[in-house]
Amino acid sequence: MPKFSREYLRQATNPGMFGLGVMGLGEQLGTALQGRRARDAQMQMMTLGNQAISASEQGDMQALNMRRQQLMELLSKTTNAGARDNIINAINQINSARPATQARATTNTANAIIKTEKALEDMKDSTEPMTNEEYMQNARLQSVLEERLAVMKQNSKAVVEADEIKLSTTLKALEDKEKLNTAKKQAAISELEKFVYGSEKYKAAKEKLISGGLNAAVQDYENIQMEFEQTRLELQEEKDKRKPLTEEQKQFMRDNRQTLSGDVVADRAAYFTFLKSKNEATRTIALRNLTEVSGGEAKARVRLALLSLQSESGAEVQGLEIWQDLNDEIENLSEDDLQEIYDMAEGKTITEINQLVRNWVQDKFKSEFDDMLAFQDQEKREADEKEASIDAVIAFTNSERQKNNLPLLDPSDPQIREEAWVDAQEKAAKQRAMKQAQGVGGRAL
Repeated sequence: MPKFSREYLRQATNPGMFGLGVMGLGEQLGTALQGRRARDAQMQMMTLGNQAISASEQGDMQALNMRRQQLMELLSKTTNAGARDNIINAINQINSARPATQARATTNTANAIIKTEKALEDMKDSTEPMTNEEYMQNARLQSVLEERLAVMKQNSKAVVEADEIKLSTTLKALEDKEKLNTAKKQAAISELEKFVYGSEKYKAAKEKLISGGLNAAVQDYENIQMEFEQTRLELQEEKDKRKPLTEEQKQFMRDNRQTLSGDVVADRAAYFTFLKSKNEATRTIALRNLTEVSGGEAKARVRLALLSLQSESGAEVQGLEIWQDLNDEIENLSEDDLQEIYDMAEGKTITEINQLVRNWVQDKFKSEFDDMLAFQDQEKREADEKEASIDAVIAFTNSERQKNNLPLLDPSDPQIREEAWVDAQEKAAKQRAMKQAQGVGGRAL
C-alpha cells in the first residue's frame, strides 16, 4: 500500500519521479515566474511535501486533503502544459497514498473508541464521594464523551477494528505466555485451513503468518499437507496404470473389511477410493492433533467465541439496538449454560469451538438469532447496491475528467464517495419522478 516517506520527499526533489519531479516543478515554474515567485513556488512545494509525509505517517486525512487542495489551486493558476502535467501527477500520487493514510486514520479512531469507552466505564463505576459541583462537572464530561463516542462510532470500519482490538486484548488477559503461544499456533493452522493448499490466497496467508513469527506452525502444517499430497499423487499414478489388483492388494482390502465383487474394474475403483479416504483421514487426524484444545484453553476459546458473537449482535444501526436482545441473552447466560458449552468444547479444534458456540447460541435463541441474520442480509444487500452506485458515478466522472485532462477523483476518498452517493440519489430521484410523470401522462391520454 503506497505511503509517503522521507525517501519519497528526497526523490520528489529529483527529476526521476514525475518527469521533472514534484519539487522540480518549482524549478520549471521559476523559468516562467522568475525570481521571488519561483522561490515562493518552490517553498510551497516543500511545505506540501512535508504535510504529505506527516499526514501519511500519522493517518491525518485532513492534512493530506489540504495538500491536495493546494495543488489543485496551483493547477488552476498554471497554464504551462508541462507544468500542469507534473502537478496532475503529483495529485495522483497523493491519491495513491490515501488508502494507507485512511487505514491509519481508522486505526486511530478505533483506539480512540476503546479509550473513550474505558473512560466512560470508569466514570460510571466510580464510587468516590463527590460534591454537587464535582458531580455536575463529571456529568458534563460524561455527556461530552458520550457525544464524541457516538460520532466516532459512525465510522463502521473503526467500530469493527475496535472490536478486533478488544478481542485480541481479552485473549491476552485470558491466557499466560505459554498458552498464548499455543493459541497463536492454533490460530495460524485455522487460518491456513480456510484456503486451498497451494492457492494464491493460501500463499498470501502463509507469508503473513511467517512474517508474524509463526514459521514453526506453518512448517508443521505444510509437513502434513506435503505428505498427504505425495501419497495422493502416488495413488493417482498407480491408479492410472489400470492393472488388476494384486493378491496383496486384495488381501489388504479383506483385512480392512472391504468387499470385493470380482469385477476387475469395480474392484480397482473400490480399492483406490478406500485408499483415498484413508489418506484424507490420516491428514485430518494429523491436523487435529495440531489444533485441538482442552481444559482452561478450551474455556478461553468459548469465552472469546461468545464475545465475538456479542460484538456482532450488539451493533446499533441508526440508533436502533435491533440486535441488542441477542447480545443481552449472551451476556446473561447462566453458569449451567456456560458449563454445557465448556463440556462440548473439550478436545475440539478452534474452528470447531467457534462453530459449536455459534450453533448453540442459534439453537438456544433462535428468534433473536434469525432477526440478526435477516437484518445482516438486508444491510449487506443495501450496502452492496450503494457501493455499486457510488463506483458507477465515480467511474463516469473520471472518464469525463480524463477527456478534459483533469486530475482523476480518488475512489477511496470518503468525501468523494459521499458526494458521489448524493449524486446517485439525486439521479435516482429524478428518474423516479420522470417515470411517475410519464405514468400520469399515460393515464391522461
